[in-house]
This record gives sequence, C-alpha cells and structure tokens, in this order.
Amino acid sequence: MKTKIQQKTISFLDKIHQWLFQQPLSKEMLSFINNLSWSFFGGIISAAIIFIVNIIAGRILGPDQYGQYSLVIALSAIFVILMTWGLDTAIVFYVARNNISTVKKQYRGNVLLLYGILSFSVVIFLYLIKTKLILWFKAPSIVIYWAIIFALFYSLKNIADAFIKSAHQFRFQSFLRILEAIVILLTFGLFVFFTNFNNFSNYLTVILFGGLVFVLATFIYFRKKIIFSWKYTQPLLSYGSFAIVGAFSGILLNSFDKILINQYLGSYQLGIYNAYFTVSVALITQLIAMFINVFFPVLSSLSNKEVIFYKINKVFFILFLPLFIIISLIISLAISLFGQQYPFDFYLILEFSFLSTLIIYFTILWWLVASQGKKGIKFTSINGIIAGLLFIVLNILFSQHLNLHLVVFFFAMSIGYAILVGIVGYKFSWWKLK
Repeated sequence: MKTKIQQKTISFLDKIHQWLFQQPLSKEMLSFINNLSWSFFGGIISAAIIFIVNIIAGRILGPDQYGQYSLVIALSAIFVILMTWGLDTAIVFYVARNNISTVKKQYRGNVLLLYGILSFSVVIFLYLIKTKLILWFKAPSIVIYWAIIFALFYSLKNIADAFIKSAHQFRFQSFLRILEAIVILLTFGLFVFFTNFNNFSNYLTVILFGGLVFVLATFIYFRKKIIFSWKYTQPLLSYGSFAIVGAFSGILLNSFDKILINQYLGSYQLGIYNAYFTVSVALITQLIAMFINVFFPVLSSLSNKEVIFYKINKVFFILFLPLFIIISLIISLAISLFGQQYPFDFYLILEFSFLSTLIIYFTILWWLVASQGKKGIKFTSINGIIAGLLFIVLNILFSQHLNLHLVVFFFAMSIGYAILVGIVGYKFSWWKLK
C-alpha cells in the first residue's frame, strides 16, 4: 500500500517537475524527495500538535502571561546563540561533506566538548550580570531566570538535532519529533487538569519535558558514534563564527521585535502580537524548517547550485499569490481560536500573511547562499546584520508612534532588503570560492 502511494506521489511530482523545468526527476532529486517526505511527515504532525497546544495555552494564559512567555523565548534565543556559537550549523556542514566514519565521530565529540565549555561559561556570565539584564530588557527577574534555563536546555537540543541532520537520519528525526510533540501534549493536559495553569512558567515547564525526551533519545542513538577529540576545533569554530553572526542577524528580527514591543508597548500588546506571530511567521518558519532540514545537508554536498537557484525563483513566482491567500485564511481561522482577548484585525492578517510569504523565499535563498561555504555564510551574516539593524533602527526612530502594524511593516522592509541583496549577490557570485 505504502509503495503504491509513494509511486503515485513520485509520478505526480515527476510530471510537475517536467512541466516546470522540461526534464524528469534525477536520482539525486528522488533521494531528496524521499528524505523530504520523512521530514514533512514528522514535522507536520508535530507542528500541528504544538500549534494546537500553543493556541490553547495562549487562550488560557491571556495576553499578558502569553506576552511574558514570548519574551522568555525571545531572550533565550539570544542566549542559545552564545552557548552553541554556530556549532549546530558547522557540524551539519562538515559531517554532511565527509564520508569517513571515524572523522564524523570525531567531529561530533569535538562539538560536544566545545559546547560544554561554551554553555557553562555563558550561564555563569549571564548569572553575574542578571541585574543588568533585568534593566536592559525591562523584564521581571523570573523572566530572565527562565530565559537562561530554557536557553541552556534548548541549545543542547539544537546540537542533538544537528547530529541527526548531519547523519541524514530523517526518518528517526521524524518519529522523534512526533514523540516530543505527544509528550508536550500529554504533559500540557496533566498540568491543565491537575494544577492551577495560570502562569507562563507552567507552559515553559511543559515544553521542557518534550525537549528532554528528544535530547535523551538522540544521544542514546549516537552513543557509539561519538569520539571525543579536539582535532577539528579550528574549522568548527571558524565556520561557527560566521554562522553565529548569521544567527544574530536572525535574532535581530525574530527576537528584538518582541523585546522592542515589550519595551515600548508592554506585555499585553506583546501577547496579541505573539498570537498573530504564532499562527503566521512561527508556523511558516516551522514548515520551511522541515524543508531546510533536508535542503541544507544536500546543498552542502553539491558543487554546482545554479540550477537550484533557477528552480527556486520559478517556483516561488508561481506560488506567491496562492501562498499569500492560504496563509491569510489560516491566520483568520486560528486567531479567532485564541478567544475574545485577542482582537481580530483584518490589516494585521494581511500584513502578517505578506511577511510570512516573503520569509519563505528569504529562508530558502539564504540557506542556498550559506551552503557555498565560509564566503557564503559570511555574506549572509553581514547582510543579515544590516537587515536586522535596519529593523531595530526604524522601530527606535518611530518609537513615539510605534504600533503593531508599524512593527510588521518594518519587519517586511528588512526581509525585503535581505532578499534583494541575496538575489543581486547570487547573480554576480560575490561569495563564490576561488
């Protein structure tokens, strides 16, 4: 039964591919589709479960507590970057390109040693400056403490997930993500029924339970595939240094939007913003991550990526309007499920739909450039920082008149800059290795 479904699916995709590009699917493309199917299988099921849990949690907690939860996630994302130092991206890049089993094991061991030192140092540093963090981010001390705890745990989860991606174990990853989501759902149910679920810390605890299962299962699977070594420290830190700059550029957009809203508009408005963000940008980011999950390791092993660039542009041009309409409908339906505390804003729906559609193309283009090697990731890092700073500066300049609509507009402007410079840069091959 499964084979027949797979054959029909591949036949259908082959027809689409021939219609778009006038050539049949290659063996490499068939392998990519197979891995991608596993990535989407686990990703969509887990995303659907967590999406539902998110909506129910937001409805129960209300905008203020949901806004503080959002602030914890935003701050922890900054701390995660410091703890991983781009090692999660570096391990995927180097292991995916290497065919020697012993070398792969040494890379994994090297990453764990570096991560141990980095995470311990960052936790101590953050604890020492916790008072300053409270003042800088205008956040309660409990938010800062939770951000540090959450970052420590989820930085390790990012490393574990990178191990799976670099080994192309997408089937294992698929089932593991479903298991994580089920654990979150069950734990959430227990908390709601047996505790006074009215605080953001309850929801964070629920999420950590799911992450714990993911981490433990991953390291049990790889326990015999790790050799502790310092041999590859230099290339890992070198590539990771560029990756961390790129990650910070993402943080300037995906975390500082929430930090700025909390500072200028308050946690209640942040809760409303996060509800719209969750059912649009966050949802789309999760879905596109399932694609990148397979796309980046495959790209890293290819030498000629010109045809990929051509295909991405053609497909996105055709799908832009349908995607915009579909996302608009999803937001309209989902935001009503949050309850009357979260206003139904038609303009916010259109704005977040447009932003989400842009992010799909931006993400794929940016990872295509990053797969070019150190020069590629350096290019995305520098221009990503510029895009992020553009977003922050615009919000600060208009802080006296800031509202949620302006924040989304500035977000879209910054993504638009990144897309434009990415297309122009790729056409002129500014980063290509000599």
